[in-house]
Amino acid sequence: AVPHLEAAQFVESLLWRIPEESFMPHHISDCRSKEWVVITLQDKENVNQAPRLLNLCPSASSLLSGLEEIYDLYDES
Repeated sequence: AVPHLEAAQFVESLLWRIPEESFMPHHISDCRSKEWVVITLQDKENVNQAPRLLNLCPSASSLLSGLEEIYDLYDES
């Protein structure tokens, strides 16, 4: 989960380039998706029924249902 479209586009560009020797299939979407990795601004619904959430938003996610693990960004800057 990302806070805005610019962040989604930045994360997407990283997933296209890093690591150089491989590619992680992904999709930017706020609607239901069957993709394994979805970059989303959505904080109310688990759009791809993922078991894990990497929350890059400045606040804790309200999405808890169906998740096994949540990774929150802890920014000390």
